[in-house]
Amino acid sequence: MPRGHTEEYTGPWHAPERTDPAFQQQALELMRAAARAGQADRIELAYLTDRVAVNTGRLQIYGTQITCVDGDIAPAPLVDPEHVDERRAAVGLGPLQEYLDSFPDDICAGQPTPLAGRPVTDPSSSARWSTSSAGSDGIPRPSAEAR
Repeated sequence: MPRGHTEEYTGPWHAPERTDPAFQQQALELMRAAARAGQADRIELAYLTDRVAVNTGRLQIYGTQITCVDGDIAPAPLVDPEHVDERRAAVGLGPLQEYLDSFPDDICAGQPTPLAGRPVTDPSSSARWSTSSAGSDGIPRPSAEAR
């Protein structure tokens, strides 16, 4: 069952999700290896993958990280937004719009845009996280240039 923002996070990924980006990156590498071995949840891997991308100024892959734009909820900038639902389905997440609709209507009321003024990598560099960077197991990996 896809995890939404209202569910309890029980996996070990929850601790690194809230720490500094360098530790998050290390945890992400370990989690990728665990997911390949069938020992980590792909949905939790998707959340951590996106968190690391957003926290390091890159485009996210799965749309799990949200922001408020002009008072409305929106995903933080995405790689290839037209295919996000395909990537989400590949790891067991529901459609992005359903995820966004699951948040309370007033979640952005009076909220500043969290990503305002925060640099996001030039979209031309998004190829580092393109859908082709996922292995046959569906686990996303950066290209060699992004590592």
